[in-house]
Amino acid sequence: MNRFTIDRDVYQNPGSPAVDLNSVITIELVATRPMVAWVMTTAADPDVWAPFFATIAYHRAPGPDEPIGRRRYSLFVHDTRRPGRFDEAMPPSPPAPEAALTREVLADATRAALRDLGRTDLLAGNPLLVLRQVRERGGGPEALRAALSEAAEALRGHPRDEKLFRAIDRTYLRPAPTQERAAELLGLPFSTYRRHRRERVARIVELLWAHENGQDRN
Repeated sequence: MNRFTIDRDVYQNPGSPAVDLNSVITIELVATRPMVAWVMTTAADPDVWAPFFATIAYHRAPGPDEPIGRRRYSLFVHDTRRPGRFDEAMPPSPPAPEAALTREVLADATRAALRDLGRTDLLAGNPLLVLRQVRERGGGPEALRAALSEAAEALRGHPRDEKLFRAIDRTYLRPAPTQERAAELLGLPFSTYRRHRRERVARIVELLWAHENGQDRN
């Protein structure tokens, strides 16, 4: 996030040494840090800058400009995950690093993600977003939701796991209003329902961990 780029003599005029230096630093950071998703720049006189930013795939943020003193300011944003002329001007970025989650962190994040499966805003901050299987689907909350749903379905074909799948289905995929209602719909005592749910979540954690470490198994 570039908030202040100010040249002593010409403020933010295009071509000033300060602006040129900021551009070089920004390109270097994005090229060498592949996990950077968004680049944002605050620019004075946005109508002057808009044509230039358009050529490098920066988009003017919606909403009114912010007046400060005699100048107006806008926010320009660039999504490094989408192709555009900005990316074409950069050297190829190194591949994104593999996820470095511990088994414990992955387990906690999986429980949270299943609980938040219908909340895109909460999934957007879940640590599981760094998993290879999520990034292979394009990344983001929808990719995480797809990975979790696939993991939940993966063991469904095994007769011994069907009852466990049903507990997950009525808790997270097609949730009942309450867990007590979920147990009722499944025809299970509440304690048995909770045990089935815990066992199934543990199976999902195992599957995600195995996939991430190249140890996939049926």
